[in-house]
Amino acid sequence: MIHPVLDCVLDWRRDNPTADVTRVVVSGNPLLSDRTDRPDVSTGRESQVSLQHAVAAALVTGEAGLDQFTDACVRDAKVLALRSKVEVLRDPAFSTIAAAVEITTADGRTHKMSQAAARGSDVNSVE
Repeated sequence: MIHPVLDCVLDWRRDNPTADVTRVVVSGNPLLSDRTDRPDVSTGRESQVSLQHAVAAALVTGEAGLDQFTDACVRDAKVLALRSKVEVLRDPAFSTIAAAVEITTADGRTHKMSQAAARGSDVNSVE
């Protein structure tokens, strides 16, 4: 459920590697919130199901691999600070495989993106 969000965040980060993020709002099906709205994690294991951690780690490091879900990454000061700026909104209009992300930067701009389904999913496969 986190993958469509990470697709949006990582694409944006590639285009804006030095932007100062002040707020991130993720909108998705209520199931996304039920399963991943965990802002306060303290271990790498817990971080694997935390939308706030996944988004913050991806924005800070530009990646979403195994290294982003370790105890060390959970304790990283930059990730920790950004994690508190990630908000999850419940919207039943979204399918369970879709999400939208709004990233606000220090210059006052809001960047909006969405993903109907995660890259590599059956919905997005090309035959």
